Amino acid sequence: MYIKDVLAIPKDSPLREILEPQGIKSLLTLPVVQYNTLIGFVGFDSVNNHHQYSDKERSILTFFVELLVNVKSRIDSLKQLSEAKIKAEFASKAKADFLSTMSHELRTPLNGVIGTTNLLLDTNPTEEQERLLKALQFSGKALMNIINDILNFSKIESGKVSLQHEVFNLKDLMNSIHSTFQLKAEEKGIELTLKCEDGFPEVVFGDSGKLLQIMNNLIGNAIKFTDEGKVSVLGEFKELKKGEVLLYFEVKDTGIGIAKENFNRIFESFSQEGAYITRRFGGTGLGLAITKKLIELLKGTINVDSQIGVGTVFYFSIPYLIPKVNKKAPKKVKEAVQESPFHLNNAKVLVVEDTL
Repeated sequence: MYIKDVLAIPKDSPLREILEPQGIKSLLTLPVVQYNTLIGFVGFDSVNNHHQYSDKERSILTFFVELLVNVKSRIDSLKQLSEAKIKAEFASKAKADFLSTMSHELRTPLNGVIGTTNLLLDTNPTEEQERLLKALQFSGKALMNIINDILNFSKIESGKVSLQHEVFNLKDLMNSIHSTFQLKAEEKGIELTLKCEDGFPEVVFGDSGKLLQIMNNLIGNAIKFTDEGKVSVLGEFKELKKGEVLLYFEVKDTGIGIAKENFNRIFESFSQEGAYITRRFGGTGLGLAITKKLIELLKGTINVDSQIGVGTVFYFSIPYLIPKVNKKAPKKVKEAVQESPFHLNNAKVLVVEDTL
């Protein structure tokens, strides 16, 4: 809009009633349009004399209008993003609270079902009764595993997982894990081996429960997806700096394998390599997602290498502190931990494990 003379505007026009009392002689305005909606005007006016606006002045005003629209659009976008973020956080918290509450509520009666089934199996049931009870026991444990996965995932997603640092015997823990899965491997007719290389420390300071959960997930999966051959577990000493040792773990199997294009997908929540995996082997698709998040929580990293029909190897590294000099440790380990602040002379340690 370009108004050279206000007096040229009809006397009954509302615009003249606005401009004339202000002494405006000439006016140059441009509409401000955002998302195809008129939201206002921006203009130059002259109150001293009649002014013929140049093309340069019009270009400047046009640029200013465009800048104003861009700034307002940016502010609106940030406001919408902030509101969406708040809603998403609220929805995420509500989901986590719901999953946590429901998981706890389901575990209590399910523990009763599993416990009662175990008691009934000890009452000399008939062959048919024993078959049905074992089927019930299997289903109950499978359902408990699903509930535990959902509960663990919910806790991790909501940031409610805390690290429980303690001094523990690493080699004893590894041997216990091996013993736990040995029977399951024998039932499938596959070999399960455990090897701790030279330099692997006996005692470390860290969260043993998280490592146990990680190993349970990886070894359990390896046995689950392997029908013949073997599953091997390896522990290695990598490096040690200022009392902190970097340990390398490897779980290798001769199972069905994973396609290279699915390496990243298998670590996603509620995701498995394909629908045929879910149909054949079951599961929630949370095990590896939980495993990766736990390893990252422990400041470690995990990777996978696999070939269809040949097998899969999951390998990860986690740093741990060494609390004191281990007499059985290699010389380089002893020298590196002389100044370690963690000395537990005459300390008493109570270790309680639950592998259900």
